[in-house]
Amino acid sequence: YLFKNMNLKTLNPLFYFDLENTTQHPDISCLSKKELNMLAERMERTNKITTNDPDYSAKLEKFYRDTAPVLPEYGKIICMSYGIVKADNIIINSFIETEEGEEALITMIHKAFNKIEGKFTLCGWNIKAYDIPWLIKKFIKYGLNVPKILNFANKKPWEIEVLDLKELWKFNSYFDCTFDECCYML
Repeated sequence: YLFKNMNLKTLNPLFYFDLENTTQHPDISCLSKKELNMLAERMERTNKITTNDPDYSAKLEKFYRDTAPVLPEYGKIICMSYGIVKADNIIINSFIETEEGEEALITMIHKAFNKIEGKFTLCGWNIKAYDIPWLIKKFIKYGLNVPKILNFANKKPWEIEVLDLKELWKFNSYFDCTFDECCYML
């Protein structure tokens, strides 16, 4: 259905990956004034909270803890785990942030994506809507080019060879499910 133009039997081996993210800073006291103002504007816009709210500061702190890990503008990648699936051979590994920080991690991840170009089909859960945009934004932040395998500019949806398992499992339904729900069903 969803991948009708993609011949699943002739796909390259799969490169399954997943990102783990956290807040960029331990709490909002570490944010610059500009970051704090942008975060407050986002919270007010999405949660309809105003500065007149008596619990504004506590709500802003909670909003940061809950929201920053899913927004590349306020969060950071701390780990990318991946699995390579070739016929009966499976390799599992991770890139983990070290004391060198996120930029060093992003550079390692960038090298990995350049290395697999043309050899693998990307695969993962919700990677088109989440993991890939995160990576692209981080590559841009650190002055790295977008690897060809992740560059979908000027491509039609059916030309993008990515197996997004969340998209596949929806079967064009309006409703989707969590990764846990999908695994439970299988």
